[in-house]
Amino acid sequence: MEKSFEVVPEQQSIFSDRTIADYSRLVVVRHPTVSNKKRADKEYEAFQKLDHHFDVVSVETTPDILETTAIIEDAMGDNRDEAVVAPATGDGGSESSVRATLGNSALLWKWKAGHGDNIGRQSFQMSHRGNPGYILRHAKIARTKPVSCVVTDENGNLKYDFVALDLVGFGESGLAAQALNAVDHRDERQSLTLLEQAAADARVTAEAIKLGEPFSVKWGEKDPSGQVDDREENTYKELTYTNLGRIAWLGHVRNSHLSDAKMVEISHSSRTGIGSKLFFARLYTIGLTGVDIPDGESVDFDIVKPTVMQKGGDHFNVAEGDHVHIARTAEEVLVLSTRKRP
Repeated sequence: MEKSFEVVPEQQSIFSDRTIADYSRLVVVRHPTVSNKKRADKEYEAFQKLDHHFDVVSVETTPDILETTAIIEDAMGDNRDEAVVAPATGDGGSESSVRATLGNSALLWKWKAGHGDNIGRQSFQMSHRGNPGYILRHAKIARTKPVSCVVTDENGNLKYDFVALDLVGFGESGLAAQALNAVDHRDERQSLTLLEQAAADARVTAEAIKLGEPFSVKWGEKDPSGQVDDREENTYKELTYTNLGRIAWLGHVRNSHLSDAKMVEISHSSRTGIGSKLFFARLYTIGLTGVDIPDGESVDFDIVKPTVMQKGGDHFNVAEGDHVHIARTAEEVLVLSTRKRP
């Protein structure tokens, strides 16, 4: 579908005037069933050793995102603008931490505990990620806005209400997340080396994408008067809205940064296996270039042929008739980063 949006607005600065010295409390968020438990436990232990710099408090996630958000907010204390929230979780498990830091000058420190770990890779250079002391001495505080995704069913009832700092995707990325989250695959990974885990992940991902069917959407909102629905309909294999340039492990979106005043749409509609292979080949080599969607703009579509979506590596089903609304939030999140342009 051809889209036209206004020129992306200039931001005053990609960095906040605040520094790490403005924060006194560190809230470490643990996910009891995180897939990369060994890595998450090491990160948790590293955060605990920062008690010389912060008042360190630990909490655990629950299956309910809003309940976990309330637990984190309670641990942040009365002065939330002095709290650092550090999710030792995967990207999907970070949503409550993102919600707890939204619009209140609290600081999000997403390090390296994730499976794909998109947010951590976007925030920190590889050489810095194992060195919390260096991060505390040299990191700056970047400004960003998460991606909001609201899905309602054909009767207007709320199905999903997501806030993602990284991305939401439909089609092949959702099918891949579903395969990676399968209980059998997660159990298998626990006994594998890192290289073996990567090979197993690649295998189940490729199998899921190969078997996946295209899905269709109708763009815009349906006319409530019940008139003939003449909205444009398109079929896709993949449709993703990202806040990051680094996605899907080592993938790269060339025109997307966490600190940009926009999100970026990437998609492909080839129905052949070769088309999918070329899409992913570009993603993992020269990078993809997507469509800029500036802050203040939104995207709406109805699902015509169902598929699987993913948010931060967690997968969810979307059915025929579901309506999807995607936009960046009005409020900012502050993110710790050592990159010159996160």
